Amino acid sequence: LKTMMSASSSSSSRSIPTPASPPPPIILAPSSTIPNFLDQYYATSTFHFLSTTKEKLQQFVAERVSAMALSSSPSSTQNDSPESSQQQGTPARDHNHHRATSVPFPVAAGTSDPLVLHVDMDCFYVSVAQASDASLRGRPVAVCPAGRTGGTSEISSCSYEARERGIKSRMLVHDALALCPNLEIVACDYPKYAEVSQQIFEIFTQYSGAVQVVSVDEALIDISGCVRPDLLAYEIRHMINQRTGCPSSAGIGPNVMMARMATDRAKPNGQFILSHDTFQEFTKDLHVRMLPAVGEATVAKLAALNIEKISELREHDKDGLQRHFGLKTGLRLWELAHGIDHTHVPLQISDIESLNSNRKSVGTQVSWGVRFASLHEAQSFLLDVAKEVSQRLKNIHKQGKRV
Repeated sequence: LKTMMSASSSSSSRSIPTPASPPPPIILAPSSTIPNFLDQYYATSTFHFLSTTKEKLQQFVAERVSAMALSSSPSSTQNDSPESSQQQGTPARDHNHHRATSVPFPVAAGTSDPLVLHVDMDCFYVSVAQASDASLRGRPVAVCPAGRTGGTSEISSCSYEARERGIKSRMLVHDALALCPNLEIVACDYPKYAEVSQQIFEIFTQYSGAVQVVSVDEALIDISGCVRPDLLAYEIRHMINQRTGCPSSAGIGPNVMMARMATDRAKPNGQFILSHDTFQEFTKDLHVRMLPAVGEATVAKLAALNIEKISELREHDKDGLQRHFGLKTGLRLWELAHGIDHTHVPLQISDIESLNSNRKSVGTQVSWGVRFASLHEAQSFLLDVAKEVSQRLKNIHKQGKRV
């Protein structure tokens, strides 16, 4: 049973009716026998950590950028021209992109060409553990929620040394140990991950106000107009490593898709630049599944047309692809094959005030151990879940209308 509650951002509420008769009794299970089950679930749930921490990081980035925009408003910089502000390294606003920058990178005068920097931490959970314990460096290491070495525990992240031995994320720990008996198992440290994540995003916002929180260890940054993006990427990665002890990889491109593809090439602990001029050569032997939003169903349809590589997809005209895949999907495939991606990096100044105002729902879910021996246990569990949703609403200063 998966329990999901959501609440819209308005002020009224509706009670939950009690069933007329209790359901048939079922087998007793963890949620009804473990004290404080929900607290323990959330404390060891990677999904819960990722979703809640991402929300906090989005709010953190929004507040940082708002503060920078205020400090760089015309009233606070009326004695300095935009040109002198950029030369002196003081906060300046890019009026074309509604972007605030606090430690500005050199910007080419008059340029409006978009440029995206994608930064992704390398084996983030493992890197945080290795930064705290140097003895783990260079060894096969895996991280799982409770550091357990048996049962159904799954690996959340693993080092490159572990990957070389066939170990992957979401693999059962006992299966991983069968492949690599000397695998070091480390428990997840969610508070530490959250602390390091905030340090990383604080660095990002020093360079641009247009920062998209992709995940707790990954960001897209608008650096349009940057004269030396390679030096900027190196400086950001160096600062991250100096402050956190964790390595990162970076990709640079004229759009989000190319930046992401460049990061894939850069890993681990490197950086790579991809441009429109180099895109065709770069992708000539890459499989179509390397394109964003191309899932297995689309891969199968493309294979039926004898299309496996991006270069083969590029040989097909737009009209032909639209006949096979429909107007929208066909156009999207054609554009991606030619390096065209209209995805923008959000969280620009005009978007920040509406970060939570346009939110349609707030919810939580529990996807393991939800079994009950009585209706009373089910109602008690539902009340605990409702309290969690209520707290999340309070955190963003909203009230619910429907449950």
